[in-house]
Amino acid sequence: EYLAIKKDGTRFYVDVNSTILMDANGKPSSILFIQRDISERKRSEETLQNERTLLRTIIDLIPDSVYVKDINGKKILANPNEVLLAGKNSEDEVIGKTDFDLYPEADAKQSQIEDLRVMQTGEPILNIDGNLVDRDGKRHWLLGAKVALRDIHGQIIGIVGASHDITDRKIAEEKQKESEQNFRTFFESMEDMIMVANRDGIPVFTNNAFTQKLGYSEEELHKKNVLDMRPIEKRAEAEQTFRDIFAGKQSTCLLPLVRKNASHIPVQTNVWFGKWNGEDCIFGVSKDLSVEQAALHKFNSIFDNSPALMLLATIPDNKIAEVNEAFLQKTGFNRSDIIGKTTSELQIFALDDQQKQITSQLQKSGRITNFEFSIKTKNGDIFDGIFSSEQIESGGKKYSLTVITDISEIKLAEEKLRWNESLLKLMTSTSPLAFLVVDN
Repeated sequence: EYLAIKKDGTRFYVDVNSTILMDANGKPSSILFIQRDISERKRSEETLQNERTLLRTIIDLIPDSVYVKDINGKKILANPNEVLLAGKNSEDEVIGKTDFDLYPEADAKQSQIEDLRVMQTGEPILNIDGNLVDRDGKRHWLLGAKVALRDIHGQIIGIVGASHDITDRKIAEEKQKESEQNFRTFFESMEDMIMVANRDGIPVFTNNAFTQKLGYSEEELHKKNVLDMRPIEKRAEAEQTFRDIFAGKQSTCLLPLVRKNASHIPVQTNVWFGKWNGEDCIFGVSKDLSVEQAALHKFNSIFDNSPALMLLATIPDNKIAEVNEAFLQKTGFNRSDIIGKTTSELQIFALDDQQKQITSQLQKSGRITNFEFSIKTKNGDIFDGIFSSEQIESGGKKYSLTVITDISEIKLAEEKLRWNESLLKLMTSTSPLAFLVVDN
C-alpha cells in the first residue's frame, strides 16, 4: 500500500500486488503488477479510527467509572475513574484482571453474580445500588448498570458496565435521616403536643404527647382534619382562625383541643409553615394550659373572695385590669368606673406625696410592703389602709398585684386608746388624791 498522485495532483491510496511471469522454458520473463485504488477503504478505516478515538476520549472524560469485561470476566477496558476505583495507577494494571484480583472477595462475588445474569439472559441490570472500599480504606457508594456486549453476529462476548459514585449523596441522605431522627426524638421527648399536617389539614406526624393526651391512636389521627380536633360549637371560629393563619394575619390559636372522650384540653397553639419529607406542611405546637388554668382558677377564687381589697394593674401603663368585690364595696366604685383607668386618674390616694412615694418604690424594687396610706372613696370619704404590691406574670403579660388592708377600725381603736391615756394622765396630774395602779 502506498500513497499515489494523479496527473491532476489528486492523492489516492493504492494497493499493489505483483507476480513473476515465466516463459515456456520456466524462466522468469516479466513481472505482472496489479494496482487497486483503496482510497474509499482507507477513508472508511480513518473514519472508524476517528470514531474509536472520539468514543475513547468520551469514555475517559466522563466522571463515571466505565469498564468492559470479556466472557471470562477479565477487564479489556477501564477508564481512568475505574482505574482509580480499583486502586491502580494505570489501565495496564487493570487489563486482564478479574474483580477477584482487584476488589474484596465479597464485592467480587456479587459482581460475578450480576455479570453471569447479564450474559446468560442478555437483559441489562440497571440502578445497581452497591458499595466497595478503595485502597485507602474509604467506602464508596455506587449506582451502576451492566449491559451485554455483543459481536457483529449478535453473540454475547462480554459485558459493558458503568458506575456513578453517589457517596456524597449517600452521606447527605444519611445526615438528613439522622437529622430527621434527631428531630423526631426531640419532638417525642417534648411534653408539648406537636402535630405536622399537610396543606389540607390532614396530620402526617404527631408526637407521643399529642396521641396520649387526646387519647387517639396515630392511625386515627391521620384520618382526621385539624378542624375535627376543635370543639364543634367553635367550628366557625376555628375556620376563621385558620384562614387568618394561612393569610399570615396571626400565628397563634387559643381554641381548646378535643379529646377522644369529648372532653376539652385548654391549649395555646403556635403555628408556622415549613417542609416535612419534602412537602409543604403546617407545624403546630400546643401547650397544655390545664395546670395554668387550674392555678388561675384558684387565684381568681382567692382574688374574688378575699376580704382584703385587691386590684390587678397592667405593666408598664399601670391601668387597672381587675378588682375584687371587696374593693368595689369599700370604695363605692363600679367595675366600669375603674377598669382601664389608673389610680392617678381615679384619685384614690388621698395625699399626693403618698402616691409619689409608692410609685418611686415600685419602680426601684418592683415591690412594696406594708406602706400605710389614706384612701379616698368614690364619694370622697377617706379611710386608712396598708398597701402591699408585687409584680406577677400571667399569660406572658406582667401585672402588679396590689393588696390593701383596711385598718380604719385599728386606727380608731388606737385613737381612742391615746385619748384615754391622755385623760388618765390629766386626771392623775390634777387630782389631790393619790392613785395606785397594779396589775392582776
